[in-house]
Amino acid sequence: LADRATIANMAPEYGATCGFFPIDEETIKYLKFSGRDKDIVKIVEEYAKTQGLWASDEIEFTDTLTLDIFRDNNFYPSSFLMRGVFRGLKNIIMFLPSLFGFC
Repeated sequence: LADRATIANMAPEYGATCGFFPIDEETIKYLKFSGRDKDIVKIVEEYAKTQGLWASDEIEFTDTLTLDIFRDNNFYPSSFLMRGVFRGLKNIIMFLPSLFGFC
């Protein structure tokens, strides 16, 4: 949960308005830990599963997106401010695989 909060909090540094993580058991544990009513926690879980928002090991990703913004000279930002934003983004991108257990 702490890693997710860190990445979401850094959203402005990688050019996003917010960071999004799908709802899963970790989310439910947090809701319980933070004193949410049991009925509300149950509603959140049921709603997420019904709407297809629940994270699952059964998710099948069918598309792959490759984007290398750090090597494409036409895209790499030239302003000092934007270089800082993209440097933060690069750090986030490098950290994401370990967050989701791909390393």
